[in-house]
Amino acid sequence: MPNKQEIKGRAQQIKGRVKETVGRVTNNPRQEAEGRDDQVAGAARETVGTVRRNVKEAVEGVKRGLRATDDAVRPRRRA
Repeated sequence: MPNKQEIKGRAQQIKGRVKETVGRVTNNPRQEAEGRDDQVAGAARETVGTVRRNVKEAVEGVKRGLRATDDAVRPRRRA
């Protein structure tokens, strides 16, 4: 499931595409460039979010693995 950074990055990319298109249609090179900049910034933000999510999932996987290993190694206490 995407995190906030990924969603905000995707939204910024869409905003950039709209800005770029409006700049092209209105023959405004400055707005067109701003749109391209927004797209690049949005892609970077989305990538950061994806990396953060993947790292978090990997850490959770390692924790699960350690718990499973710990349970397998520790002898069960008899009641």
